[in-house]
Order: sequence, then C-alpha cells, then structure tokens
Amino acid sequence: MPRSFEDLVAEAESVSVVGWDFSWLDGRATEQRPSWGYQRLMGARMAQSAVALDIETGGGEVLAGVPWLAARTAVTAEPRAGGQAAAPAGRGGRGGRG
Repeated sequence: MPRSFEDLVAEAESVSVVGWDFSWLDGRATEQRPSWGYQRLMGARMAQSAVALDIETGGGEVLAGVPWLAARTAVTAEPRAGGQAAAPAGRGGRGGRG
C-alpha cells in the first residue's frame, strides 16, 4: 500500500540534511545535472574576482572543487563534524596557490 503524503512529509521533516546529505533519498529520487555546470561557471568567475562571499550554501563541497578562489573569499556556514571546513586552507585566488 502506498504511503500517504502526510507520512512522506513527516519522514522528510525528521531526517537531517546537515551538509546537504540527501542519502536517505537513495533509490527514491532521481536528478539530472544541468548541462551548464554550476561549479565550472563559478570557478571561472572566481578566478577573475577580487572578492567572493559564500553564504550558507552547504558543507563547502562545491567551493572545495573550485580550482582558484577569489583573492578574498569569505564563507559563512555551520561547522562540519570535527570543526573542519571542506575547502582546504591556503588556496589563493587570482592564479596563486596560497
């Protein structure tokens, strides 16, 4: 018997999504990545930027994959388990490595 809408909503409200962990949806939801690639576009803009601000966008996984950060990059986010940020420290912007 299919579960009711109310049961599904109650389950969704009870599950933690800290750090954008949606693993509880495995096998229940599908997605298709857009052709334009957010991380690639953001990386290209970050390399040309002097300043960037990342506000509460998750656990830092996308920002960690950007090859060059803006020279001054600030991030606001909840601390990850163990107090470590996902993006490694010392990755300098504007073509430098720190």
